[in-house]
Amino acid sequence: MPSSESMEGEREMDPRKAQALESIGAIASVLEASHRIAFPGRTLMLYGALILLIPPVEKATAYLTFGNAALLEQPVVFGLIHVVVYWGLFKLAAHAMTRFGFAEPPGAVHPLIRSFIGTQKTVEAGIAAMILMMCALGKPEAIFPLAFLFLAILFQFYGRFTQGPLKFASWLLLLAGLAYGGLLTKYDAEMLWFVFSGFLGLVCLVAGWKLHREAKRPSDSWNSS
Repeated sequence: MPSSESMEGEREMDPRKAQALESIGAIASVLEASHRIAFPGRTLMLYGALILLIPPVEKATAYLTFGNAALLEQPVVFGLIHVVVYWGLFKLAAHAMTRFGFAEPPGAVHPLIRSFIGTQKTVEAGIAAMILMMCALGKPEAIFPLAFLFLAILFQFYGRFTQGPLKFASWLLLLAGLAYGGLLTKYDAEMLWFVFSGFLGLVCLVAGWKLHREAKRPSDSWNSS
């Protein structure tokens, strides 16, 4: 039978345990909120919609050469045009979301999450370098499968902060990238590009919608018991 001294010690520990659980819950809430700011659901949905528009836009502009067939004979310039156009388009879209109040400004990001924004920039630079390299090597059909793998890594980094949809989406993109690369040896590259562009756009739309739903849901309490 426990002594009165030990029971009194347990009672004294209770407030400290409660305070510790409260602190853990506060930290978890900050990290979860910062995750939503760093990768807001509405912006991801917009990215998904833009990705779905890429194939028809590319066809309408004859792969962004606008009828200048000579560009097709300069693969590095051809790749550079795509990097500038799409990097600018997605950055402009993200800026517009922030400008019109649909996403939190970068200044609201928690310092721990802010340190990972450098990772995003590294992945973006890696994708741009990969596009130019594949064009220079005469392997433009390999760009999209490799881009899937880069995006899977990026989604996995952001997914580490919560149990949200980004982790699941990262595995989907990894498997899709591997499947895309394998199918290139058997099927027409343009047909695969259309199919997998649609898949990527839908993954971003659904993941963004889930993030947006979770952002509106109150955080779980760590000390509810």
